[in-house]
Amino acid sequence: MPFRTKLSLLSLTLVASISTRAGITYPPSALESHSARFAETNFIDQQGKLTASQRQEANQELVRALGETHESVKDPQRFRGSISEANAKRLYQILESHSVASSAASSARDTKGGIGFCFGRAYFVHIRALGADFNMAPDQIRKIWVTGTLKSGGITWGHHVATMVKAEGKGWWVIDPVTGLVKADQWVEKLKGFNPSGDASFFVSDASRFSPYSNLPYRKIDLDDPANFYLNFFNDLRDVERERIELEEGIGEIAAQKEKPRRVDSRALFLDADRTERRMLRERGVLRRLWRGCADRIREIFD
Repeated sequence: MPFRTKLSLLSLTLVASISTRAGITYPPSALESHSARFAETNFIDQQGKLTASQRQEANQELVRALGETHESVKDPQRFRGSISEANAKRLYQILESHSVASSAASSARDTKGGIGFCFGRAYFVHIRALGADFNMAPDQIRKIWVTGTLKSGGITWGHHVATMVKAEGKGWWVIDPVTGLVKADQWVEKLKGFNPSGDASFFVSDASRFSPYSNLPYRKIDLDDPANFYLNFFNDLRDVERERIELEEGIGEIAAQKEKPRRVDSRALFLDADRTERRMLRERGVLRRLWRGCADRIREIFD
């Protein structure tokens, strides 16, 4: 059996084992099965290999899976870390107001229009969703991809990606400035509007997948970008996020100090009072000795 096939089967087995809680075994959801089937593939090549009818069938299957309410969500441990609509909107606003990751900032960086930075925005949303602000479970964050002939405003490109987060109750929110904040099935329909030839294929992957060409996760060499292929995007993003985290930690420490009730150290107060009293007694003793010395001197003069 080829090694990649073994990996795919192992991935599906792990999904099934994760679905077991308190003696209840849930089969992999349709979305998990769909993701595992294409997990090891090059999405660009896979799109080219499918016939029109196969693409249509696979896309319809994915759309149904994206709207599925899997029965395992009854298990709170399995369904932990989903996101409310209000928080999904907040995550979208954080993206679009960011000085590096926003669509405006990335467009300004990509003056020749050759990069697009959808993968950079997807990376940013993934990392922020995992962070303390949202604290989402890793298995409630995925990436959604489209490959094919995409066109808009005279520009043609071959793929697009965004991060999606599990919505409370049903479905997934896609955080993508190209479509706005929409549910994943709506995202698919909107992206079809950029594909007049109708050859688009849609895929869902682990959130850590970096490229449509392989299932490799984020790598240090890609994020460090020594060749500056990504125009220093990830380095600038890292610097801004590091400053934000340090600032928030500093503000948190100051707030904690302000909110921390002042403890009254009775022992210290007692010692302070004792020291004060002893000092006063010493000063009185000195005055008494001075007074006695003066009195003795006066007696000597008049005697």
